Amino acid sequence: MLLVAGGLLNAQTPSLPPPAGDSNFGPYNASFLAGGVGLSNPLASDAPLLAAGAPWSISGWLRADRSTDEPMIIAALGDTAADLCRCLLLQHGQLALRLGGSVLRATADLAPHSWHAVAATYDGRTARLYIDGSELASAEAMTRVATAVFRLAPESLADLTGEHHFGGSLASFLLHADALDAAAIGKLSVQRPDFNLVYFHQVGVGWPWQEKAWRGLQVPQPAWTLPHGKAPFSAPVRAPSLALSSPLQAEAPGRWLVGAWQMAAAPTVNAAPEKISSAQFSHDDWYIAIVPGTVLTTLIANGVYPDPDYGLDNLAIPESLNRQDYWYRSEFVAPAQLGGRCSA
Repeated sequence: MLLVAGGLLNAQTPSLPPPAGDSNFGPYNASFLAGGVGLSNPLASDAPLLAAGAPWSISGWLRADRSTDEPMIIAALGDTAADLCRCLLLQHGQLALRLGGSVLRATADLAPHSWHAVAATYDGRTARLYIDGSELASAEAMTRVATAVFRLAPESLADLTGEHHFGGSLASFLLHADALDAAAIGKLSVQRPDFNLVYFHQVGVGWPWQEKAWRGLQVPQPAWTLPHGKAPFSAPVRAPSLALSSPLQAEAPGRWLVGAWQMAAAPTVNAAPEKISSAQFSHDDWYIAIVPGTVLTTLIANGVYPDPDYGLDNLAIPESLNRQDYWYRSEFVAPAQLGGRCSA
């Protein structure tokens, strides 16, 4: 019997480059380390939403890692100083919006580690807060001129320890140059992303491992530059000719080709290596592996994911696949010529 284990592809921890032009309104997909750093995204200095009393909105999906009594800033349009802040906050596990000296609060609790659609709107007179498509708070407010920057999970100058820095993830987070109405907010809240397909920028989480001179190979493509299609992803199709090959084929005297490979994702295999390499191990639920080939080649052939070479089907394949180990396994009867010299 022969056992070969595949290696783990290393996850990288890139930082987000500053966006440019009109693209800086998002969407943003990012995970932030509690007590870490945030993102600061420059805006055009003549953007209309920066003016005093101008309409604007912030929308997206939020998952917090924790709850604190002190306010944690999720997103801020302009400065974070109390008298200038246009800040979306999380405090006591509840969503809040600070506009200068006014604070608007939604009474619903946002439990940590769960996704919620959130939105804040301002039409020039009235500010509103939404959670999961429902308006939960509104109040009249005034805004002053904002500086040309959109901040996500910013550090607070009043919190030098980082104890109250937002930790969690933001998905499809957008800044809008108008006040979204209730219908638009409701539509956004039902368009729940498949979070397994979202590639989150890891902000302040670890350090990138420099493997190549070209740093760009380790930085994910900004979400706002990705192509978007109206058609759904293609349905995965199992290769009709997929079958286990011969476990052992003689190629030359004293030389054999090992076949009949099967593959499984290591996190799904609850067994010790010595059990996996035993003849009694049950492997009926393992995939027939394409060897030579990649993990993705095997998953496509087994009908798990669609062909990434067709349309935008490559976006249906989660990045998490390259952040885990895989087992490859084959069983064969050792040739008599080896005289017992074969070992697992």
